[in-house]
Amino acid sequence: MHTKVYRLAEMQPEQVEHAFCDCASIIKAGGLVAFPTETVYGLGALATSSSAVQAIFRAKGRPQDNPLIVHIQNEEQLRKIARRVPESAAKLAKEFWPGPLTLVLETGHAVAEEVSAGLDTVGVRMPAHPVALELIRRSGPLAAPSANTSGRPSPTCAEHVLEDLDGKIHAVLDAGPTGVGLESTVLDLCCEPPAILRPGGVSYEAIRQILPDVLVSPSCEQERPRSPGQKYTHYAPKARLVLVSAKEHAALAHLVGEQTAALLGEVGRVGILATRENAPIYEAVFAQQLREGRLMVLVSGSRAAPAEIAASLFDRLRQFDAQAVDAVVAEGVSEVNIGRAIMDRLRRAASKVVTPRFHVLFLCTGNTCRSPMAEALFREIARERRIEDRIEFSSAGIAAVPGMAAAEHAIQAVGEELRSHASRELTKDVVSGADLILTMTEAHKRYVTERYPHAAHKVHTLPEYVEDAAGDVEDPFGGTLETYEKTREQIQRMAELFFERFLKERRT
Repeated sequence: MHTKVYRLAEMQPEQVEHAFCDCASIIKAGGLVAFPTETVYGLGALATSSSAVQAIFRAKGRPQDNPLIVHIQNEEQLRKIARRVPESAAKLAKEFWPGPLTLVLETGHAVAEEVSAGLDTVGVRMPAHPVALELIRRSGPLAAPSANTSGRPSPTCAEHVLEDLDGKIHAVLDAGPTGVGLESTVLDLCCEPPAILRPGGVSYEAIRQILPDVLVSPSCEQERPRSPGQKYTHYAPKARLVLVSAKEHAALAHLVGEQTAALLGEVGRVGILATRENAPIYEAVFAQQLREGRLMVLVSGSRAAPAEIAASLFDRLRQFDAQAVDAVVAEGVSEVNIGRAIMDRLRRAASKVVTPRFHVLFLCTGNTCRSPMAEALFREIARERRIEDRIEFSSAGIAAVPGMAAAEHAIQAVGEELRSHASRELTKDVVSGADLILTMTEAHKRYVTERYPHAAHKVHTLPEYVEDAAGDVEDPFGGTLETYEKTREQIQRMAELFFERFLKERRT
């Protein structure tokens, strides 16, 4: 099959008219045409034709249970596609259409059964691109997933479409790069409360202004997906992708550096997808590898302008493929507004996600008894549960003498691991490095919150945190081995409760 390419910016008005007429004819005859939207390029076929819709699945290599989105040009078409249009849909359409929001509604009988992949719902949106709207006006509602091979990064320009589908589709309407760069948000209005199935160009925060009870649905891995982008691996470059996510700027750069160094020891060429703020750091640290051609750094945009990152994301992933990079380390962004959609796409493309371990600091007075006992006992449980890559433990004392060994009875009660313990004093840096500070007594808690008020939100006594109860962990200092063993049993019981809470909070 020869794929026609209509480069609209290079055409005279009469040539543009011919391009639209030709593409509308192709679609009405059951063919496939790629066209631009404000999000990514879509692969359009007549939504009412089963054979045309089936051709989309074949061209893309798309799983048959992955539903498509129908693109419309006006509200009249919406009422033919959906069995009913609830008031919430009308409000959302008024606010966000034309635009990057797909509404999942009860399906009518006007679309081919294959569009919904056997579901009783259909995703519908009105794109905010003049070329898309004009093509739909001439041909009718279009079933249109992204115009790429299934699983690959979505196309944000005609060249990306041709990389994947040249010779597999009939035509491409080339109107230059798209604007948003990520697919539409998919919002399910057929459940209560409404749920965002795929974050995209319209943010959760914006939708909440219209629907205050809207939820963000977890990804569907086992059940039949109700939306594109839910079940299968998507958006992935050919290279292995490692996503690094951290709230702190310095921690993010450090982790990216660690992952890059490790991959340079394993594979031939590594790419870093960096924000503009951090790119100079990587270029300085890995200057030799850059000179040798073993490393490639591409800038996705500024951390202060996540829309810029969204617009460039898929193009940068394809650039890495073009340079035959073996692995890519990508910086994560804050999951606010469009950042939520960026992280969704990166997670789906990633073979590995790296985050800083959650750091728990135990605090007592001298850091020779209770806090090192807690550190050792909690660390042992983390190993048993195989989550030591997600959480780490340390200890300190408010009046510790640096370098002191653990008490001998503490070692006997807990284990030989404490032989290597060296006490350390609580400092501003130690406080700042902890995500959670668990003190052995109320007095220790007051000391920390008064001396370091900026950290008060993360300071709790151990009994308060795990049992929501007042009280202290018994101090065994100067006591017998039996006294230390009682303290160990108290800490052990609280440790079990702690891990139940920790794991539950990270599942929800």
